[in-house]
Amino acid sequence: SSAVQANIEEPVQEQASMVFISHAGEQKGIIASSLHTLLTQAAGISTFLDEKSLVTGTRNAAAMELQLCNAHVVVLLLTKDYVCKKWPMRELGIALERSSMPQVKVIPVLIDISIEELGELSSKVYSVQSWTGRNKPTDSELQQWAELGKKVTKIVSIRRDQVLPTCWAGDLVQVVMETCVAALQEMQKLPPDYTLRDARRLPMFVSRPDSILVGRAYELDSMISDLKQHQRLLVTGGPGEGKTALARSVAVQLYNDGCFRGGAFEVDMTAIEGDIREAVAGRLVPLLQQVLGNSIAADEPPNWKTLERWLHINDKPWVLLLDNTEMLIQQYKGPNEAQLALESLVDGLAGASHGALHLIIVSRTANLSLPQTAVCQLEPLPEGDATALLRSQCPKVPLSDAQ
Repeated sequence: SSAVQANIEEPVQEQASMVFISHAGEQKGIIASSLHTLLTQAAGISTFLDEKSLVTGTRNAAAMELQLCNAHVVVLLLTKDYVCKKWPMRELGIALERSSMPQVKVIPVLIDISIEELGELSSKVYSVQSWTGRNKPTDSELQQWAELGKKVTKIVSIRRDQVLPTCWAGDLVQVVMETCVAALQEMQKLPPDYTLRDARRLPMFVSRPDSILVGRAYELDSMISDLKQHQRLLVTGGPGEGKTALARSVAVQLYNDGCFRGGAFEVDMTAIEGDIREAVAGRLVPLLQQVLGNSIAADEPPNWKTLERWLHINDKPWVLLLDNTEMLIQQYKGPNEAQLALESLVDGLAGASHGALHLIIVSRTANLSLPQTAVCQLEPLPEGDATALLRSQCPKVPLSDAQ
């Protein structure tokens, strides 16, 4: 439109983001939001994503077009759903118009679809017979979208060197982030001395360690070795001694080293009720659905049967971190019952995983033990390390007070 063209020719720089992520609603789970997190937090680059950048419950067309018309990098997360949606196609049209500008890079990302499938789907989607219901577009919209469908397959074909194919979500997000950074550096939009603050490949569903590891180098190395050897690791110790931070660090480091190609996941065992397998599946399956939409459909119920089916077909090593496991004692009315519940869960996961599962159990008590499980009993930090940890978190505290 003329309004859009005016914005393209005279971009407004106020509060503009460097990167714009264009996606279909189904991608709001892991890929789009995780890319936004990596770009903003790890790379320190201003990035626009509607669910993160707009007020909840709104979709302000003017605000989105303003950001799109000012972004230097536009990431197109292309799926089978993308070309069927009105909003993404509108964003695509603007992106394609701007793609000829010297200070704009369009990065197509193919997710569970090939270039050939994208072209074939475009031709089907933009036929009149494909549209039914109240949202059926007008003939002029069909004409416009048909042209966009041809353009997107053309731009994807031309930029084969920039096209990012389907892979596990963690790897895909990392590669897209690095591609965005490289594009901005090529256009000299980043400072000459710019470096990624954190270029590690972070697991999608294991939180960053929320404290600095001080005085735990030996335990970290030992836990990594034990998990590799035994595939089961129990981390115990008193409150505040760094159990969860250490467990997350183990998962993150091994993931970064390429040991867990099937993914890294964390489940909080607080408030687990009823059948433990069904309860854990209810928390784990939604995460898997966001990462592995081609293996677990979004409409499949989050239950043990769905989880078990994925475990059977997954042949890549993966890690599951069970945090606050001591809460099972309270929830199952005693240590014996909690022990039986935990054994039932682990036996079910291990039996269906064909040796792919690596398990980290975090608990304040060592009473919940499992056979063939390495145990790491954390002791309080020595006074010097404890003081250093406190001062790293509270640098304004005088040394004498910290001691």
